[in-house]
Amino acid sequence: MTPLRGENRCQEFLDKEDSYHKEGLKIAFIGHLQRNKVKYIADKVDRMERVARPLIHI
Repeated sequence: MTPLRGENRCQEFLDKEDSYHKEGLKIAFIGHLQRNKVKYIADKVDRMERVARPLIHI
């Protein structure tokens, strides 16, 4: 099983991307990602996940 590394900030991920691939890690991007930044990471991560908080009506 290949180790998995998670990132939640686009710029930090891009700074570390080369080292992750050299280590043979699979990469998951977790959390909110602005539309204009998707193009920078879409082909560089193995999976993208978004955790949304439920809408609470009071």
